[in-house]
Parts: sequence; structure tokens; C-alpha cells
Amino acid sequence: MGTIPSAVYRSKNGGWEELEGVRKNSAGANFPPSPELQSRARYLAYDPVAPARLYAGIEVGGMLVSDDSGYSWQPANEGLTDMDVHEVVASAANPGMVYAACGEATFRSLDRAVHWENNSTKTHDYGTSVAEDKNGIVYLGAAKGRPNLWIREEGAIAAIFRSADKGATWEKSLTI
Repeated sequence: MGTIPSAVYRSKNGGWEELEGVRKNSAGANFPPSPELQSRARYLAYDPVAPARLYAGIEVGGMLVSDDSGYSWQPANEGLTDMDVHEVVASAANPGMVYAACGEATFRSLDRAVHWENNSTKTHDYGTSVAEDKNGIVYLGAAKGRPNLWIREEGAIAAIFRSADKGATWEKSLTI
């Protein structure tokens, strides 16, 4: 899990320095079912093609990007209809591609998080994890419904999906 409230820190001279733009650009978000839960920096990724570009996935706060190694941050939410970002992957095999697993959908960006498109599977909507192998195959862990539904007899009804076409289509690899 990330920090509450949202913040990202960098190690500096044996101590820690806050990269202040994350807190500033994600302030005010909360989780409606539990308003006491504020946004939190949940996932941090860098762009393998341009390592100074960072992506901060903010749980209940959207996506932030930095092009200067974290000194300044800007929201990157165009097309991102679910601001509950759980995990972010910037593709090493396909420069410019970024994937986000969110609470009620999954997304991909073809242009380094400038625009997002929903690329959720047809059967599982709660995106919990996304990864990419060295060949550019994308893997997605997803469940049916939000966690409060997982107490049903069938559990989360989770599955792992794979995509060989940059997340345009998904094939179920494993049901858990």
C-alpha cells in the first residue's frame, strides 16, 4: 500500500525528501464508501524509454506524471474513468504504452498516459494487478466485482488474463 495522505519520497543524503507535487495534485480525493479513507500513492513506475518520466498511481486519486524525475507532477486522467489506480506498468517492449489496473476497470494508453482507453476484460471488472514480460505479453489479474462481493460462496472469482496485442484483447489463462 501507499502513503496516506498521498506522497512520494526519494532517498537523499541518508534521509528522505518528499516529492511535494504528488500530495498537492491528489489532495481532496476520498473513497465514497469510507470517506475517512483519503487518496494514497499506491504505485510508482518509471518509463523504461525515458527514465525521468514517472507515473504515480493514486488510489482514489487518479494518475500523476512527472517528466523531471519527480520534481514536478501533473494529473494525467484524460479518459481515465476510474480514479482508483492500483497498479501501473510502462511498457519496455512497446514504447509509449502504459497500463493501469484500477478498482472498476483496466486501462491502456498508447501515448505515455496523455489519453487513456478502457481495455477491461468482458467478464472480470476489478483490476488488481498488471504486468508485462520481456516479449511484450501483458498479464492482468482481475476479479468479478468489488471486494465487498468476494464474501460470496464463490469468492472473488479471480482470473489471470494475457494479451499478445498490447491489451487490445484478453485471453483467460487461469481461473483462481
